[in-house]
Amino acid sequence: MDGPEKPPVANTVTPEWSDPRQPSLGRCLADCAADHYGLTGLLGRGAVGAASIPFPKAWIGARTVMGASPNTNALSALGHSFPSLSPRIGPRVLCTRRLLGILGRAVPGVSAGLLAYDAGAIGLCTYGCLNSDPQQDSEP
Repeated sequence: MDGPEKPPVANTVTPEWSDPRQPSLGRCLADCAADHYGLTGLLGRGAVGAASIPFPKAWIGARTVMGASPNTNALSALGHSFPSLSPRIGPRVLCTRRLLGILGRAVPGVSAGLLAYDAGAIGLCTYGCLNSDPQQDSEP
């Protein structure tokens, strides 16, 4: 021995929350997100999310009518830039007759709905993962 022995540390009981067999929050969250999305789900939600990002209409040279929002998004901008891609429909829906304008105005709501669903599904999965019994999972 090179030196005096250190006295044992009092109260060395391992707390329940630090059980190494219990999965961590980060691990459960990552596993649940990967199971929930998969590749196609991730690409689809990424496209919907990207299409709903607002940017100024001035960037594409679109005019702002009095009382309208000065912003637009990718789907609506596509309709402004290429009018042949956005056929006009008969009745006004969401205050426009342009098909891509209607879709562009609906995308933020769809994105919010997908976000709420994804957060709930991944949250429930993560809760179940964190509260699962690690001894029960290891039995055949």
